[in-house]
Amino acid sequence: MTHEPANHDRYGYTFKVNEKIYSGWKSPSDSEKFAVGQIVTVHYDPLDPNNSALVDFNELATDDLGALPLLVGGLLVVVGFEFFRRRSAQKSKRLIPG
Repeated sequence: MTHEPANHDRYGYTFKVNEKIYSGWKSPSDSEKFAVGQIVTVHYDPLDPNNSALVDFNELATDDLGALPLLVGGLLVVVGFEFFRRRSAQKSKRLIPG
């Protein structure tokens, strides 16, 4: 494992599949700590070992969403609130004799 503090504090790693050497880079999150020479588990695509990571690909998929679930939830709350506000306004208009 190599370390480049000036380049987003990233760490380089190498691994071997079928006697061929591959490499990758990882910028750790605040909770992750690596050390040069540390042995790590590398997760890779068996069809394309160039596609690799130091975390499980399922974990990467959820990390890529970032704040999206929060934004979608907030949007649903706003849409639901507006729907019920308009619905109650229409009901009150029907009750007023005209």
